[in-house]
Amino acid sequence: MKVVISLGGSVIGFPPNTPWLKEFRSFVEEFKGDIKAIVVGGGPLAREMIGVAKEFGVSKDILDKIGVQATLLNAWIVRSALNGLVVEYPMEAYFLSLSLPSEGKIPVYGGSPLPGLTTDFIAAVLAEHYRVSFLNITRVGGIYDKDPERYPDAKLIPRTTYREVEDLVLSSDKREPGTNFPIDIAAFNILRRSRIRTYVVGPDIENLRNLLSGKEWVGTEIVP
Repeated sequence: MKVVISLGGSVIGFPPNTPWLKEFRSFVEEFKGDIKAIVVGGGPLAREMIGVAKEFGVSKDILDKIGVQATLLNAWIVRSALNGLVVEYPMEAYFLSLSLPSEGKIPVYGGSPLPGLTTDFIAAVLAEHYRVSFLNITRVGGIYDKDPERYPDAKLIPRTTYREVEDLVLSSDKREPGTNFPIDIAAFNILRRSRIRTYVVGPDIENLRNLLSGKEWVGTEIVP
């Protein structure tokens, strides 16, 4: 199964989770022929920096720019962990870099300089461009009937459709810089219009191996 990976910044952590990144490298090395691109989110680093900036009453445009820089810092960390497997420099302007030669290596992206576009959106556009599946690696590891971090009785939805998940996405999309939600509405619309299979999973490396190997795995699959 060929995929574009949207890697949540919460999985990388702040400070970065070095042991996990080492495991992730072994996974990418094993499946490098199936991974078309990796897009890295800002996670707790972005939220921390945005929180500080908010104290000074700056505009949402400035908050967006801070968030983008956080994604690029995380992308540099991922690029370092995957040294030799990925394109040398993380790419900010995804729409300018699609035609750049990758020399058989995986491109790593941070956020877009355009305001309001999330890394999920960038990954969705890339999945549409390459005509592959969208793999969203998140801390919570799937889509639930309600927020699992607030409600212990939240139930994982193992398989659903775009129509069924639409209400969950819309209800969680607050459109604020640094906000964390399953899949933002702009990315969701890209994935739905092109009928792209979407997988939302946690950071467990063995589970990721099972998914790409066609074995039993845990998470959420969204089908057209």
